[in-house]
Amino acid sequence: GLAMVQDVPDIIENGYIRIIEIFRFLGKLAVSSYFIVGENPDAGLPLAIASTTIVAYVAENYKKSVSYLEVVSDRQAELVEVVQESSQKYRLIADYYMRP
Repeated sequence: GLAMVQDVPDIIENGYIRIIEIFRFLGKLAVSSYFIVGENPDAGLPLAIASTTIVAYVAENYKKSVSYLEVVSDRQAELVEVVQESSQKYRLIADYYMRP
């Protein structure tokens, strides 16, 4: 139950929304490239090199971001587990510290 509550927003935010943003940026790159090459056909090679470099950088950075987000997600899951366990065993904890 709690995993669904925690994982679904994470999947939406870091999965689908990121993909939409990537396609939006690729669309901007394609449109701007079209106009740049239309104005100056000699700009095609530098534009292709720059585009390839940007795509490679984003792909490598994305891999690192995913690994960092996985670590953060694991830590959050551990924290949620501790909070749930202490909440379930509150009576035991409270009784243990009970003073006469």
